[in-house]
Amino acid sequence: MLGETGPRRLSVRLGQIVPALIDAAASGRSWVADFEDEELVVSEDLYDVLLAYQHFRQR
Repeated sequence: MLGETGPRRLSVRLGQIVPALIDAAASGRSWVADFEDEELVVSEDLYDVLLAYQHFRQR
């Protein structure tokens, strides 16, 4: 389309998408890999919590 600057962006709550993502990843859905390089914007707080979780899970 003329004047379009890229894909449409939406704001959603994490709780709205996490259950579907968990189920799709656990079920080995191939479309999950299609979005592997998709960029997500998260708050600094959430990012810090995720990094800490990842760090302690590796122990």
